[in-house]
Amino acid sequence: FRLALIQLQVSSIKSENLTRACGLIREASKQGAQIVSLPECFNSPYGTKYFPEYAEKIPGDSTQKLSEVAKECSMYGPFLKRMLGDCITPVPCSGLTELCWRGTGRTAYCRVGLGICYDIRFAELAQIYAQRGCQLLVYPGAFNLTTGPAHWELLQRGRAVDNQVYVATASPARDEKASYVAWGHSTVVSPW
Repeated sequence: FRLALIQLQVSSIKSENLTRACGLIREASKQGAQIVSLPECFNSPYGTKYFPEYAEKIPGDSTQKLSEVAKECSMYGPFLKRMLGDCITPVPCSGLTELCWRGTGRTAYCRVGLGICYDIRFAELAQIYAQRGCQLLVYPGAFNLTTGPAHWELLQRGRAVDNQVYVATASPARDEKASYVAWGHSTVVSPW
């Protein structure tokens, strides 16, 4: 199967972020992707001070639009609603269902373990996912310019090699003008 990691620049305008994300999901589908991951806080600026303004209920506008595009494209996609209590909502082509962000889900292609940015630092979580039969671990994240160069790739490779699973990380694109500058470098790491 083909996995797409969407690394988009996030602005302060939620509707534009959502429109951009949906367009990139459609483009990924046209290029053959069956599973897609958006970055952490893909629809809002990164930071707890923004959560009250950008939070929405599930279902809400973001989940509705992403569910529609997932159905349209016959695609699976975990996306992060961090401002709603750290929930990842996988959007299978059959509709919208919720999972705890420390959860697993089955696609037609493989079993997937879902975590967020900080979770990649904990080997035990990846071990549990591997023991539960996951072949792919997906971590939407937003490491910054300090932790990114030092830890981002190292942690991905560690989780992949130690557990013999693929690891995918999706980050916002780097925007030097943003209040929080993400490292970027969305990656898929092989266990070999």
